[in-house]
Amino acid sequence: MKRALDLARRGAGLVSPNPMVGAVIVSDGQVIGEGFHRYDRLRHAESYALEMAGEHARGSTLYCNLEPCCHHGRTPPCTDSLIEAGIVRVVIAASDPDSRVSGRGIEQLRSAGIAVEVGLREKEALRLNEAYLKYVTSGQPFLHAIIQDDSSGLDAPLSWKPSGALLLAASEYDAIALGVSAEVNQSVIDACLSRERHRKLAVAGISHDLKELSRAYERDALSLIALSPASNEVRFLNDEGSFDKITPDQPPSNYAAGIASIFYPLVKRLGVRSILALPGFFGMPAASIFNQADKVTFITQKARNDAAGGLKLPGRDFRLDLDDIEARDAGYFDEITGYPDRSAAGEAQKVK
Repeated sequence: MKRALDLARRGAGLVSPNPMVGAVIVSDGQVIGEGFHRYDRLRHAESYALEMAGEHARGSTLYCNLEPCCHHGRTPPCTDSLIEAGIVRVVIAASDPDSRVSGRGIEQLRSAGIAVEVGLREKEALRLNEAYLKYVTSGQPFLHAIIQDDSSGLDAPLSWKPSGALLLAASEYDAIALGVSAEVNQSVIDACLSRERHRKLAVAGISHDLKELSRAYERDALSLIALSPASNEVRFLNDEGSFDKITPDQPPSNYAAGIASIFYPLVKRLGVRSILALPGFFGMPAASIFNQADKVTFITQKARNDAAGGLKLPGRDFRLDLDDIEARDAGYFDEITGYPDRSAAGEAQKVK
C-alpha cells in the first residue's frame, strides 16, 4: 500500500480535478503489476497495473489507495476490469465519497466474490487526496494559506524565501493567490510551471500584479484572474492583454460568506479544486484567514510548541491549535505547517 501511495503522488499537480491514484498487483508475494493515474492518457491506475500483470493477474491481490470507480466517465469502470481479470482480493486504503462511487465499487467487487478490505493506511490516503475529497464532499475548493508572522517587527514579508520543500508542495495546487512579495510570487509560480500539467495554472490577484506577470510568462501557461473582494468584481485577462469584466457567479447556498466565496469564480470558470494563498493576499487579516483555511503554513522566526500542544507565536496572546504539525527550516525563518483543529476544543481557541 505504501508503494501504491508513492505511485499515486506521481500524479500530483497533473490529474486534478481527478484524485491521485496508485495501484499495485501482487501474486505469491511478488509485485507483478503497478501503475498510477495520468489523466490525459485516459487510463486509471488499475488499468496500467492490469496491463503489466497480464494473464498473471488471475488469482492475485490488488492494492489501491482509493476505491476503484464503478461508473462510466472518461474511462470504463475499473471494477469491471478487475472482475474480468480474475483478481481475487482487493485492499483499499480509503473509500471514494464521490456520489458516483461512494461504496458501490466495493459492493460490486464483493458481489463478484472478490474479498475486499478497506482502511489500510487510510489517514495517509485521505491526506494525499485532501483537495479532491474536500471538493467532492462540499463543492468547495481546498485552501492552503501561508501566513506571515509580523510580530518580530522586521520587514519579514519581503525577506522570507520559501524552502525547496514548500515550493515542491506549492507546485501541486491548481491555483495561486498572489501575496505582497513579488519575489515569493514568482518563485512559487516558477515551481508550479516546472511540473507537468494538463491545463493552465490559475493565478488570482489584483490587476496591476497580473499584468506584470502576463509580460513575464507565456500567455498559454497561466489563467490570470483579477479579483476584488471589496467590490465583488471579477476580471479575466484576455489574449489582447486587457481585462474582461464578467458578472460574478453566485456561489451555491452551502458557501458561507468569506474566502471560499471570493474564490468561487476560479471553481466555476476554471475547475479549480485547490488554492495556495501566499502571505498578504488581498490584504486579508491573518485571523480571518486562519479561521477559514483548511491548511495553514506560518512563517515565523521564533516558533515553538507550548506546553498544551498548540503553536505559540511570539508577540501573540493566543494559541493556534493545529493537527499534524510539520516544521521546516527556511534560512532565518521556520515554516510551520498544520491543519486547524476543528474540534470543540479547537473552536474555543479560534483566533479572535
